[in-house]
Amino acid sequence: ERCLLQVDGEKVFATGAYERVGIGNPRFRSAAQVLKDLGLARDDEDGVTHLTADGTRFLNEELAKEALA
Repeated sequence: ERCLLQVDGEKVFATGAYERVGIGNPRFRSAAQVLKDLGLARDDEDGVTHLTADGTRFLNEELAKEALA
C-alpha cells in the first residue's frame, strides 16, 4: 500500500500511514533524501548520513511534543 505525501503551502501531509520507514523499506532512500533536501540531514565524506544541527533540534522538538501527548 502506498502513501501519498501532499504539500499545501507550508504544510506537508500524508493520505495514509507513513510510519514504517526503515532501511529495509523501499521508501527509506526517498525519506532520507527529503531530510537532506530540507537541510535536516547531510552525508559526510564517507557517505554516512547524519542529522544537521537543525535536524537534531527539529527531532528534539518533535520528541518533546510526543512526550506531552
